[in-house]
Amino acid sequence: MRYFLIFAVIFLILGLILAIYLPAYLEKKQKLRDGSLGCFEYQEMLQMSKESFQLNSTGSKWKREGMAAAGLLKKHGCTPQE
Repeated sequence: MRYFLIFAVIFLILGLILAIYLPAYLEKKQKLRDGSLGCFEYQEMLQMSKESFQLNSTGSKWKREGMAAAGLLKKHGCTPQE
């Protein structure tokens, strides 16, 4: 019973440490990814897709560019843009 309490306290402390530091760490890593060249390419491709849609919403160019942007988003782990 005594060992159980010791382990419970240790796991509680580790959980608290993770709850405090993990979100900040993950946010920092996401900001680094969002500042990468791959995410810049994603944003440019998404913008091109939006502009192509404005010019010709019935065409297929904007769809191809949108699919390319989606591929870059997934490949580089960027934050999705609207």
